[in-house]
Amino acid sequence: MRAKRIQPIAKHADKKQEEAARAYAQSQQELVQAEKQLELLISYRDEYGRQLVTQSMNIEWLRDYQLFIVKINNAMEQAKVEITNKQRNVEQKKLAWLKCRTRSKALNFVVEKYQHEEFVLQEKRDQKETDEHGARVQGKKDKE
Repeated sequence: MRAKRIQPIAKHADKKQEEAARAYAQSQQELVQAEKQLELLISYRDEYGRQLVTQSMNIEWLRDYQLFIVKINNAMEQAKVEITNKQRNVEQKKLAWLKCRTRSKALNFVVEKYQHEEFVLQEKRDQKETDEHGARVQGKKDKE
């Protein structure tokens, strides 16, 4: 009986744990995307630098190059800040998931414990009824 009362709470905790796991996975994917974006910016900057060596330089091209480098460096700094924020978010989501998972496991353990206790009690009741029935049958045979 106690197990049936706690089961809905355990199911709710399971659902919360699954939601937290999905949020954690999503935050990890967002972090990976941010890291890829930074790698792409670095690649663009490096490629542009290689073009500097092969291009014939004039003042206008050099000025454009410097502006591009400033812009891409700013974008890289923003990407690094975003990565740091996403790493923090991943850790928060991980901790939330672990907390939900611990609660879910604990509640499921309690449900299983109560189910086992209820099973043992029912087995004892059944055994007692069987013994009593056997004693009545034996009592009737003894009277005959």
